Amino acid sequence: MRGRGRGMKRARPGRAGGRGGGGTPGSKPKRSKQFWAQRKTAQITAIPGQSDAENESSSSDEETPRPDESETQYHQLMALFQAPDPQTSSSEADSEGDDNDNEADDDDDDLDDVEEGKLEAVMDGQNSNEDPVENENEEDEDETDEAGRPEAEPTQTNQSEPELDDDEAIGTPQDPFVARIEREIPTSLTQVIKTKRYQTQSQYFKHLGRLAVQPPQWTPQTSPHNQSPGLLSAEDDPSHEALLQAQNRLVQAAARQPQDRSLKGLCVKPQLKRNVASANPVRSDPESQYDLSPWQSELFHLFNSYRDVSYGERTLAQGPSLRFAYTLHALNHLLKARAQILTNNAILAKDDQAATQSGDGFRDQGLCRPRVLIVVPFRDSALQIVKLMGQLLFGSDHGGKIGNRTRFEQEFDAESPTRRNKPDDFYDTFTGNVDDEFKIGIAVTKKSLKLYTDFYASDIIIASPLGLRMVIGGLGDEKMDYDFLNSIELLIMDQIDVFAMQNWEHVIHFLEHMHRQPQKSRDVDFSRIRMWSLNKLAPFYRQTLLFSQVLMPEMNTILNKYCMNYAGRVKVSNPIVGGSIRQVVVSVPMVFHRFESSSPVEAVEDRFNYFTNKVLPEYKKDLMYHTAIVVPSYFDYVKVRNWFKKSDLDFLEICEYTKDGKVAKARDLFFHSDTHFLLYTERVHFFKRLVLKGIRHLVFFQLPQYPHFFTELANYMQTVYQNKKGGSDGNMSCAIVYNKYDAQRLAGVVGTERAGHMMGAEKNVHMFIAGSN
Repeated sequence: MRGRGRGMKRARPGRAGGRGGGGTPGSKPKRSKQFWAQRKTAQITAIPGQSDAENESSSSDEETPRPDESETQYHQLMALFQAPDPQTSSSEADSEGDDNDNEADDDDDDLDDVEEGKLEAVMDGQNSNEDPVENENEEDEDETDEAGRPEAEPTQTNQSEPELDDDEAIGTPQDPFVARIEREIPTSLTQVIKTKRYQTQSQYFKHLGRLAVQPPQWTPQTSPHNQSPGLLSAEDDPSHEALLQAQNRLVQAAARQPQDRSLKGLCVKPQLKRNVASANPVRSDPESQYDLSPWQSELFHLFNSYRDVSYGERTLAQGPSLRFAYTLHALNHLLKARAQILTNNAILAKDDQAATQSGDGFRDQGLCRPRVLIVVPFRDSALQIVKLMGQLLFGSDHGGKIGNRTRFEQEFDAESPTRRNKPDDFYDTFTGNVDDEFKIGIAVTKKSLKLYTDFYASDIIIASPLGLRMVIGGLGDEKMDYDFLNSIELLIMDQIDVFAMQNWEHVIHFLEHMHRQPQKSRDVDFSRIRMWSLNKLAPFYRQTLLFSQVLMPEMNTILNKYCMNYAGRVKVSNPIVGGSIRQVVVSVPMVFHRFESSSPVEAVEDRFNYFTNKVLPEYKKDLMYHTAIVVPSYFDYVKVRNWFKKSDLDFLEICEYTKDGKVAKARDLFFHSDTHFLLYTERVHFFKRLVLKGIRHLVFFQLPQYPHFFTELANYMQTVYQNKKGGSDGNMSCAIVYNKYDAQRLAGVVGTERAGHMMGAEKNVHMFIAGSN
């Protein structure tokens, strides 16, 4: 967060007199040492690329650009949207609502707080009755040089400064939020990220386990050379060096193991700190003021480092705890950004020429207002997140502070189904309202949480992949709307494994429309937009948090293809011991068939050919009745089904699109030996968790995404589920087809160590006897 004096320096219009006077009438007094030492971010005082003489002659009220000066992407955007040049127009940003919000009362509460001096964005030591802008100590003017800059002296933002109190550190370079967004990253770092050059560092946390920390292979700048246009050198602003060092630490620093469960040293806003203990659903110590569980504390430290995080070991029991941790991080990020904007709004409200005279002093926004996007699979997840937001912002008693609360609860709340004969994880997954088409915009102010706001007037968007797809539109549609995804700074994707069961194409669709060139200006004030956003560097400033119940190749695809966070990334990867095969209770020989393939694309056809030519012929015999074939992918299922029809084989099918009547008929005929084969998809098992009776031979076309599905389906071969007239217990088998690209799925079934042996073995066939050690 910026300091109180942010952006207050005026351009010096053609000085005629000496140090003691000669300025324009009504000009501000000269700035003191205290003012310069407490500045938090850089400002432009000279035009890059010009000599001192040129800068002196060009410091008049109206500047004329050089004829041969090339256009930057900033000017290209200005020309595209036909917006007025902010250098020659007066500030129109009296409130954030003027920039991005069409609601007249959006900033009323916050602007009242600015007038009362209650914003945390003002200088340390200011009491509640002081003016947040104009209250300065006037000292001798000789303490500044000819250009209005302070004489060289140590500043409070020096790397060797003592560590500040947690609340005092908010808004300084010690705050990860400030260190991350205030400087534009150098071109050398963007090239490293684009070419995916990362180094891997192994670390171990007590509760999360083994971490693979991957910072970019980049040597940090020790001096501000080769910096991007619009940045100051250390000679122009003493705070620039502190920001440079802080940003370099974000890239270089190792993941920090938390020493305790408090939020000390994490720069969490006091408004949130007060309510953490009461809002935390897994709070264990009522006497603890900042009570995080050890697991939550380690996760939150990773979030606060602003690296991308991939966590593929999320359990359903951890859901509330995880949801609390990332909601706290999202609100902390958002409140800091909001306080920064409101502080600048207050300055502009008192001096409408401040923006024109301070260069880049008030750049604090993106091209669109939404900063946080949370993607979850069901309405119930969104309901729980909004409840946590209310508790964290306003405490347990948040009565009328949530706008449209009644409508929200009516549309998102629902009773959970009665637990009957299905596994517990089924009811834990499909709890509450499980509708998967929804989206909601949320505007956050200091005193209220407004639901159902327009996306372009929202700070947070919570949606499902299908809900985003419906808003964005499909390829070929006349009107597509994806501008609201341009300036997302924090993307949270929870329960990615469920996204894969719904429709993975929806996930890819919204990811491909992140940070695209806006189609409209959306009433944006270009004088308030950060330069790195104008220069199309927003993808490098987005943090992505990925959570899944199982490790999936799709998570690596997201990280490698759609994540360009300049701070790097962290993967939690612990070895799987034993695997789900240990829970199989029937004594059945299980044969694993490995086929070779040169690429994931070719593996699709290679798997089909191996299955039809090597595996299936053994199961066409009359002795192999009651054969169930499990196909995880619907596309593979369609291909196999068509081949069965073409081959005129005796089979029935159950997929997610099969009507209930046909499902019941297929199960009955299969149990009573009236059909040879039954085709079954993993998705229908996920959504309905059917009990398939009569299975004597089980074939996995591919290992399931969820390892425990392997156990469930194999255990359906127990005697209690068999038709006594359908065959003997000695005539039972299980076959699995896999290749090297199924390594994560194989590890989930047989364990990491055993999977490594199977992948590297010379033999392509391995047999296990389930039910034994």
